[in-house]
Amino acid sequence: MKETYTISRQWNRMENVRFIVGKESRMSNGVSIFLRRKLFFGNPKNKDSMMITIEISKPHKKDFDVACKVYIKGYREKMHEIFGVDDIDAIKNACLFVEKIFEGNDDVYWSDGSRYR
Repeated sequence: MKETYTISRQWNRMENVRFIVGKESRMSNGVSIFLRRKLFFGNPKNKDSMMITIEISKPHKKDFDVACKVYIKGYREKMHEIFGVDDIDAIKNACLFVEKIFEGNDDVYWSDGSRYR
């Protein structure tokens, strides 16, 4: 039963991760967004919590590699460019980069109020 609950809870969290398509899916520099995730700094049940939006761009060719831009609104207001040997590697490295940023931070939550990690 606990296994079913864990899988169900993880599936519900996938609602916060989106494959983005459409005109409004652009970063501030005009780059197309590939993935978006919404988290909260502070428990979202409290009024003083702040939304964090993670955006990862579609992979693009950069010199001899492929790169994804990563922007984290509400936490680190800086655009990062993460590289890989191909599209999948660049996306994987961008996701790992985001995970490392929030690693060990107990103040980041999912929208359901559970801790991010």
